[in-house]
Amino acid sequence: MNLEDCYQRIWEIKLQDAKPPEQQHINRVNWVAELFPSVIDMKLLDLGTGSGQMLYEAKKRGWQGYGIECDRQVCQWLTDHGYSVFRDDLNTFVGSEDLRYLFTESFDIATMCDLIEHLVDPLHALQESYKALKPGGTLFVATPNASYWRRILVLLQGSMFSTSGDDILRDGGHLAYYGPNDLAHIITDAGFNTVTMHYRREDKMDDAIRSVLSPLVGNPIPRYLEYTYLIAQ
Repeated sequence: MNLEDCYQRIWEIKLQDAKPPEQQHINRVNWVAELFPSVIDMKLLDLGTGSGQMLYEAKKRGWQGYGIECDRQVCQWLTDHGYSVFRDDLNTFVGSEDLRYLFTESFDIATMCDLIEHLVDPLHALQESYKALKPGGTLFVATPNASYWRRILVLLQGSMFSTSGDDILRDGGHLAYYGPNDLAHIITDAGFNTVTMHYRREDKMDDAIRSVLSPLVGNPIPRYLEYTYLIAQ
């Protein structure tokens, strides 16, 4: 079974119970909105748009939302529900010259939520995101934090942590794991000038666990977060 077939199986199950976005995704688009408090007609590109949570919330705000998704049935489902979605291969990101032309310096913001951990070539995807943004545009990335202290404890116990609720593929098809610093380096390599981390859902560890982990990972304070949220320009 190839990668495309695996994701098709995942979405066959998910689309049977498709519903409006979860609170987590509503929160994310609210955070994106904080970046543009004075922009009313914002143009947003959501990469790996899935069942359309980001587009759903963007549309409610009157933004122009466009998505890219690799799965054919998801694209059809989204199109049927009134969203503008382009299908593209997961590994090549934007494989059509027409899409490259359409997306060049076109968007105020690009969002990449729960996507980069699925990509074979994340640098290429980030480079294409950079090209799609207007000068001074913003990239918002959300991904599970591999340096989250609870996950480090799992590794110390000799097991591999899990970051996804999907059980069809190993850990929902996640191919790579990133800490905030790892991801920041890749983003700057893609052409972005500045990368900042935003702290959400902080999870404090007690002193006993801190005394065990600190010699191994250094100062663990930035690593209390289950998710990494990075904003790049």
